[in-house]
Amino acid sequence: MRKAENALGASGNGGGGSNAKALKLLQSGFKNKPPVYYYQGGDDPTLPGELQGMITAEILGPSPIDSGGEFLASDNKKEQYLAAVGDNGLPDTGHVPPFEGAKWKASAADYPSDTFNEFDTATGEGGARKRNGPIQLESTLAGMQPDALAAAADKLDGTLNNQSLVVLFTCLGKKLLFVGDAQWGNWAYWWYGKAVTGADPGISERAKDILGSIDFYKVGHHGSTNANPIPAVAALNKGCASMCSTATGAYGSPATKREVPRTALMDALEKQTGNRLVRSDWVKAGDNEPDKEAREELADLPSGFTTPGDLYIDYIL
Repeated sequence: MRKAENALGASGNGGGGSNAKALKLLQSGFKNKPPVYYYQGGDDPTLPGELQGMITAEILGPSPIDSGGEFLASDNKKEQYLAAVGDNGLPDTGHVPPFEGAKWKASAADYPSDTFNEFDTATGEGGARKRNGPIQLESTLAGMQPDALAAAADKLDGTLNNQSLVVLFTCLGKKLLFVGDAQWGNWAYWWYGKAVTGADPGISERAKDILGSIDFYKVGHHGSTNANPIPAVAALNKGCASMCSTATGAYGSPATKREVPRTALMDALEKQTGNRLVRSDWVKAGDNEPDKEAREELADLPSGFTTPGDLYIDYIL
């Protein structure tokens, strides 16, 4: 439900999804009525006149409309930090069956006769209870599976995120990559030119050149696992700086507060960039105090980082 509300900008418990204000702004327009442009991968963007000759922008994604939409809902859990690496940095071997072996197996005859009484819902002649417990139990368990609406909401969420602009800026000789909320399908478009599932077959030489030459990487989607593929982090220039707009526990479900930002992803980015990863929750913003653990990490910042005041962190590229 939260994903559907967020995607549609609908109100949830009176608060609205996090995209509500943004979608309303797109629908009603900006107050000063500037021109609005819609881009797709390969387009030549229009930049403000005062920036001509100072900055360039290359649109890498999303995939063009005529690509048939194969990239929009594309996902690849094998190349996400959620599926491939656990919080301890070790490979995730998948789900471990809790009851293996013959000693755990049993038939209905091994249970007491009143085991399924709770699920007996009908009576026969003379008030005798019908034994339909196993049938009702199976129906109850089936009803606990994700419904079609939840599946549709998840697909919609991925489709919208894969429409994010991926822009490579070049300014004064420095390259800065902004990927928005782009998920696997968007990355796959400018990496391979085709939808890919399963193990990474090897990103293109052009993609390697881009990722290996950037000076700044804006971490996608607040540090979520599905917006920052493993091959992307592995190919990053080890001398680049990286910034993640995030806050522990602000995104994701209450049961997975460490899911966004993904711990394994943050660790991998810090290692790849030589501890040049900066998080927005490292500094105070309004009434929001810095993350307690993040404050301790500030002492480990490499030279070049400064914190002149609240709300922002400076880094000299």
